[in-house]
Amino acid sequence: MSTFNDEAFRWSYALSKQLSSAYEITSNYGGIELDDELRAAVEGAVRPILERRLHQAEHGGCPDPATTDQAPSVCELLADLDWYPPPAQLRALRRLAEARFDGNLKLALAFHFEAALEELEGEL
Repeated sequence: MSTFNDEAFRWSYALSKQLSSAYEITSNYGGIELDDELRAAVEGAVRPILERRLHQAEHGGCPDPATTDQAPSVCELLADLDWYPPPAQLRALRRLAEARFDGNLKLALAFHFEAALEELEGEL
């Protein structure tokens, strides 16, 4: 059974419909119509942000590994396991990391996996 993700739909819709049909930038001080050059500039600047936010919405707040050049993150490690925790679980993991492991998410994750493995060993 799949569940509908409102946030992912919102970012997907922005990418597929809204961005390509943008015609104006509007602010409290007025608006400026987008010509082809401005439209291309807006699309080039906004598209990567929308794609990143769509990925995060679809994968529980984890950044897209293709857009980061840092060492493997906890989110990447979880993605390697094909596990995308919902945002609430990720926040709980971050709180645990702050409380017990000096903010180190990898240690917090290892702690939970080690405890789960020990529990499984006891059952087998």
